[in-house]
Amino acid sequence: MTDSPEDIISTLLTGTVEHLDIPDDLLDKTVTRYEDVGAWLLDTGGELWSVYPQGSFTLGTVTRPPNDDGEYDIDVVCHKAVKKTSTTQEKLKNEVGDMLESYEEHKLDDDSDDIPILSINESRRCWTLGYDGFHLDVVPCVTDEEHPPTSILLTDLKLRPWHHSNPKGYAEWFRTQSAEMTRALEAKAEEAGVPAVPNWTVRTTLQRLVQVIKWHCALHFADDLDDRPPRS
Repeated sequence: MTDSPEDIISTLLTGTVEHLDIPDDLLDKTVTRYEDVGAWLLDTGGELWSVYPQGSFTLGTVTRPPNDDGEYDIDVVCHKAVKKTSTTQEKLKNEVGDMLESYEEHKLDDDSDDIPILSINESRRCWTLGYDGFHLDVVPCVTDEEHPPTSILLTDLKLRPWHHSNPKGYAEWFRTQSAEMTRALEAKAEEAGVPAVPNWTVRTTLQRLVQVIKWHCALHFADDLDDRPPRS
């Protein structure tokens, strides 16, 4: 069978940009820490809360930082299933912050922890947990009832209204844009004997192109971080 142009391009891209991928050992650490933080938030918050990754971690487009002192960033949605009228952005942000501070205190008392928290900081839309080589951006949000079923409303310190987002919907759309991605994920799932495989376990032409564009963006805006567009 003759390879399609898409398959040929994918092969070429894989050979030239695979160094942009997150190293396996660091990926294992980020997954371990994401799962640990998520479990804490769910146990502490209760049944109204859900936690899931968004952005490059979900899309399979995590890209190596352009400089040696850069960090990989993993975006984590911390969703409370309530109406926006039942809380405020400040209250929700502080609620998640309190849970993360209690998590930090818990981990500081854990002598066996081999992935220690180096810092915890608040930014416009999230709380950031800093680790060696990567950080987790925990994004508080509530349900966006005007745009069901997966849209959410994010906190934003510089905006009076809530900020609209739909990471689950976008991830599904992204996946449908590449037949190659669908084939690869289905093959991985069949091989592993499980119904679903995370997108980061495969690298398709679309994902590789996004990684190259993100790399270029990081270099272009290296000295102008305030104007750098969001990257997935």
